[in-house]
Amino acid sequence: MTLHPNIVIRRPATVIPNGVRNPCAKHLNQTRSVSILLALLLTLTIAPAATAQDTATDVPTLLIQAGDGTPASAFYAEVEPGQNAEIEISLAVVADDPIDVTTAIANAVSAPNGGFSLAPTDEPLSEPATWLDLVGDPLTLETGESAARTVEVAVPADAEPGQYVAALALTATEPVPIPGADGVGQLARASAAIAITVPGEFETGFDLGNPAFAGLGSTSVVQIPVENTGTVPVHPRGTLTLESPDGESVANVPVTMGAVFAGGETMLLATLPEWPPAGDYQLAVDLTDADTGATADLANSPLTIPEPPPGARDPEPFDPAADDASVSFERVAIEPQGSPLESVEVAIEVSNVGNPIPSATLTLEAIRDGALVEEVVIADDIALADGVTSYTAEYTPEGGYGSGIWSFRVRLDAIAADGTATPLIQTGTVAKIDVP
Repeated sequence: MTLHPNIVIRRPATVIPNGVRNPCAKHLNQTRSVSILLALLLTLTIAPAATAQDTATDVPTLLIQAGDGTPASAFYAEVEPGQNAEIEISLAVVADDPIDVTTAIANAVSAPNGGFSLAPTDEPLSEPATWLDLVGDPLTLETGESAARTVEVAVPADAEPGQYVAALALTATEPVPIPGADGVGQLARASAAIAITVPGEFETGFDLGNPAFAGLGSTSVVQIPVENTGTVPVHPRGTLTLESPDGESVANVPVTMGAVFAGGETMLLATLPEWPPAGDYQLAVDLTDADTGATADLANSPLTIPEPPPGARDPEPFDPAADDASVSFERVAIEPQGSPLESVEVAIEVSNVGNPIPSATLTLEAIRDGALVEEVVIADDIALADGVTSYTAEYTPEGGYGSGIWSFRVRLDAIAADGTATPLIQTGTVAKIDVP
């Protein structure tokens, strides 16, 4: 990385391990809520979750940690324009044998429906990834040891105030064979986000593009481009409605997006409960980012829906006993917020590769010192079409977090027409948090 020739080191960046409040708050409070960056953690955490369908594998676990060895899925640096700083990290693995790994800076991009996604590591870097340089060669790691690395940050003198996100990737150099799958290997990888705050007055806003209809098998999806026109992440939320030409309501779909990064683009994918009859419709979307107050909407946007494929309008009824193997948790992450602990952010991705599930409930189980404290419904009466659906929530127990070991599980139940709940999948312990 080429550093700005006039950089003067005045002070190091403030780097915060996972679960500690961001000291940039004094700047955020002058402009927008501190929760902008804190909410970003929700979409940056990638945590393993055991499900009822998990089987043991020999795939190693790669870890990116803070310099002191504590877990850290995201790092924060506050750097003035024209200055630089350093972030200390450590790398580790959990594996039966020594693992050859490489590290690289990569672009962070917003995934469909928002959230953190790692661009290919061989893709040319763009800002803010070009502000970062990683010092260190490929290395071999084994369980019980770690390797220290330094991420150098150099913010250009003309950088606009804002909150920018890049990525760090730790990747095994060779794939690990998957037991029972001849000739198929799995490449172990870990990633972490590096969020850089350039203090000052932030610009906020996002725009929506023209909607389009996409038929994915028998599933009907509305696609809407989303562009962040500001310099801080946004988390658009709101409602999408679809009406027939005579004003009859066809669909009312809640929209909850993960982070759309500053200057980034992504696609809002809204799954309709069923494939509407072919014809011309009117679509409306009204979205707001609660942290910044930014809004965007579409009103009376035309949307043409084609003839559905055979069976799309008359899918087979969902049978929990036959189809529970088609549903899995793609990702479950529990992210502590505050020190001392104030809340946890919950991020869940549910994958369905079978028949649509017309009604289901997601439940969070909070456990303290091995005893169940309460069960909290994260999402109720949700429809799971073919594909991956994302949900987010924040949990704080009544009275706050008392001292002890807090752990969490997540359960998905199918709800029959008569209200009967059938458990489909449940994680093992997703996270353990020691509260003094």
